[in-house]
Amino acid sequence: AADALGWEHEFTSCCSNKRYKKSKVRTVYSIDMEKNGCDITMTFTGNGFLYNMVRIMAGTIVECGERKIQPEDIPKILESKTRENAEVTLSACGLTLKSVEY
Repeated sequence: AADALGWEHEFTSCCSNKRYKKSKVRTVYSIDMEKNGCDITMTFTGNGFLYNMVRIMAGTIVECGERKIQPEDIPKILESKTRENAEVTLSACGLTLKSVEY
């Protein structure tokens, strides 16, 4: 599922700000996941992120892990450019911004 969200896409489906006027094309260089007991850490690296984009992508990955959607559904979700198709937005609880590089 994470592989399908990687690289350059138009991420309208992963942005909860409907009034965002600028380009929604972003490049996700990597999505790394690490399991530690019951906790799963997801690390997203990209050239920029839209409002709630990481929380929406993480929610979509979780939905795949719970087998509510299939990884092959993700390209269709991105192509739809419809926020409602990208499943849940994970809570900000536990979300940490590690760094910003210019």
